[in-house]
Amino acid sequence: MRKWLTNTYYSFPVQLLVLHLRGNLVLIALWVFLVVLVSDGIGSKYGIKYLFLSPEYLGEVGFWSFFFLGLAFGAMVMSWNLTTYLISAHYFPFLATLARPFTKFSINNLLVPVGFTVLLLTL
Repeated sequence: MRKWLTNTYYSFPVQLLVLHLRGNLVLIALWVFLVVLVSDGIGSKYGIKYLFLSPEYLGEVGFWSFFFLGLAFGAMVMSWNLTTYLISAHYFPFLATLARPFTKFSINNLLVPVGFTVLLLTL
């Protein structure tokens, strides 16, 4: 059990998360702000939570409203991956030996966005 915990702690996704918590607090604060918005911590009397759950576009909830919400979330995730890659890739020199290093970094860096998505879908 101890070896499994050690291996999990030293895995690349967990090390990326630890690095973000240590050095990229502004970026993590952005995700925390989104979590607080979605969990009704801020703006509860304005219904901001419901803008994430059933977005409106031109006065109706439909395909285009969810399309634009998904487009915005996809842009947010891509900017998260690109920014964190540019800021912290030099801490992981083994990335230079891999084929498609940004893709592999992005897949391992999805712990925070997937956590936000799971939280959003469970509310």
